[in-house]
Amino acid sequence: MLSPTQSGAPQRWRGTTAIAGIACAGSAYLMFTMQDAVVKWLVTDYAVVQLLFIRSVIIVALCLVSGGTRAVREAAESPAVGTLLMRAGLMLVAWLCYFTAARSLGLAELISIYFVAPLIVAILAGPVLGEQVRKSTWVALVIGFCGIIVITNPTSPTALGAAALTLLSAGLWAYTTVLGRRLAVSESTTAQVLTTNVLFLVVCGLALPWAWRMPEPTSLGLMLVMGLLAGAGQVLLTEGLRRTPVAVASCLEFTALPWSLALAFLIWGDRPTITVCVGVGLVLASGALVFTRAWRPA
Repeated sequence: MLSPTQSGAPQRWRGTTAIAGIACAGSAYLMFTMQDAVVKWLVTDYAVVQLLFIRSVIIVALCLVSGGTRAVREAAESPAVGTLLMRAGLMLVAWLCYFTAARSLGLAELISIYFVAPLIVAILAGPVLGEQVRKSTWVALVIGFCGIIVITNPTSPTALGAAALTLLSAGLWAYTTVLGRRLAVSESTTAQVLTTNVLFLVVCGLALPWAWRMPEPTSLGLMLVMGLLAGAGQVLLTEGLRRTPVAVASCLEFTALPWSLALAFLIWGDRPTITVCVGVGLVLASGALVFTRAWRPA
């Protein structure tokens, strides 16, 4: 895992640096979507805190294997340890809400409601980070969100409690994304990922005696896959935030929707309707607009 001095925190978002950031962020959202599919499969039989605990055990182990004592030292001696812990706490609440909502909502519906997060990130990017959000990025966000509305069909009945949890998760995730961009300037990827998951371990571990259920071999394998996907997603997203403006990186979260529809079809047999296909087309157009504008030199 790279440190800030190794990967850099560019002052200008252009050329191959921006494309590398887009590639990292886009790949991260693919990893998270695959993780969500695994979680939706497991959450019907296992408690949310148990899944988060096992996920964090795997990620912490990966951090220690790749970074050793240096990883622990970077996290413990960070001057921004307070901000790191606050971000980790908000992320924990966000994931608890999101995993709980996954019990009641379909994968595509869950991710569609969650896509209010990029809009919140774009709104926060200016006042919190001082980043100028381009008009093209706002246009891409509006196009992508229109696609989400078409897919979600707000007139259809839905589990309101689960939808509210998903919206709360989206708001918290948006704020932690903005904090991640700020921390990326001075903190290594290892320090961010390790601090977050150590906090997850401690908090979820306290609740584990009341929530633990011995996993079956198949479920244990899926939990291992979940942890690997989550770890890869966290690293890729952190590196993406280091290389591209936060509004652009968050806008690429819309690309998770086609993946979620494909996984919903392959795993649960959910067939997309014509309306859903139109919405996906709008989402893909949104991502294409961000990509072409980032490639063009500033």
